[in-house]
Amino acid sequence: PKTGGDEVNYLRGLAVNLKLENLDVVMYVSSRAKDATLNYDETFDSWSFSGFSSSGYHRTFNELGKINVVGERFFGANAKLSLHKSILSANFNYVKYSVPYKPKQNFENICKYSGMDNISYSLSYLSVFDVSYMYGELSLNRDLNPALLMGWYVHANSFFNIDFLFRFIHDNYHAASFLNSYNSDNETSVSVRVALFPSKALSANASVEVMKNNWVTSNKPTVFPASSCKLRVKYVFSSSFFGYVDYSFEDKLSKLNVESLKLPKYALNNRHKYRLHLEYSPLDFLTLRSRLDYLFTDDESGCLLYHDVAFRFDKLFTVITRLTCFDTDSYSSRLYSYENDVLYNFSSPAYYGQGCSVFFLVNCKINRHLSVWAKLWFVKTFDRITDKLNATVQLRLSL
Repeated sequence: PKTGGDEVNYLRGLAVNLKLENLDVVMYVSSRAKDATLNYDETFDSWSFSGFSSSGYHRTFNELGKINVVGERFFGANAKLSLHKSILSANFNYVKYSVPYKPKQNFENICKYSGMDNISYSLSYLSVFDVSYMYGELSLNRDLNPALLMGWYVHANSFFNIDFLFRFIHDNYHAASFLNSYNSDNETSVSVRVALFPSKALSANASVEVMKNNWVTSNKPTVFPASSCKLRVKYVFSSSFFGYVDYSFEDKLSKLNVESLKLPKYALNNRHKYRLHLEYSPLDFLTLRSRLDYLFTDDESGCLLYHDVAFRFDKLFTVITRLTCFDTDSYSSRLYSYENDVLYNFSSPAYYGQGCSVFFLVNCKINRHLSVWAKLWFVKTFDRITDKLNATVQLRLSL
């Protein structure tokens, strides 16, 4: 059985795969109960749910009340036809719940999915040419609202390739998916990506995207057009030493407090970010990393600098330590930094204000059945009293 962190997204049922020369057909059916948050409507004397619980934890009375409260029935089919240099696919998915799904009555949820069932149909294609390939998909949901994706990738030669992508998702399009991704992107976007490889040591890639939201969401609370671009230039000095420089620009929404209206107001704020990254391995078991991030917007700026030292001995013993210093004007100019953590934990804290942090991570594989992880993390801030100290110890027993 599947026992990973995303086990909640897997089906429970039966699947059949039929093959006939160039035709491949897959049919599947699933029935399962899922953890969810139930809500009772006294006016209509009815139950509904407003969201699934995917954590898998059942520790508190609140979490225990969510166990397997919603039944889900799901079935679908996929037919794939393989031609000489093309693949054509047709898909059908249907999902039905034991109680209706009703999101919270917020302004940004007007276009969200609601109801007890949903259907989606789609046609997709992939065509391969000498130096390029084209791909795309057209999908319709229960109310025949469309979603369209079209792309074209060109590999001109070993020094240059380019990728074009167009995406349109109707504001009322919702896929009938067992992943339950009912938070539609509802956007129209065009993007171009270019990669250059002038030499074995030097490479560069850039991307530009222009997009417009068709309706507001909690994460995208305006329908203003927005744009972003990214650029990376990487140079490999030797087999043990490389570095790269990043630049990114985006129109980021800033929240303005308008007390007279008692509503948040948003405005576009240009956001520029630069990054310098260097990585050096003088010995097989030793790796040194340094990174400098600098960000500025129309109103604020911030910078972050960290140094990493990592020791790895034959996958049996690992020690990683990092010192981070940061200085930003406020939370609006915060900078994120991914940090190593214990097994299956993800750590990417947001640093803002002025301060420093340090962490030590140790991993020891005692034998093939037992391994130990330990992490100590401390952050010291100079502009406010929010010092933190976290310690984590994890034992993993494999039978």
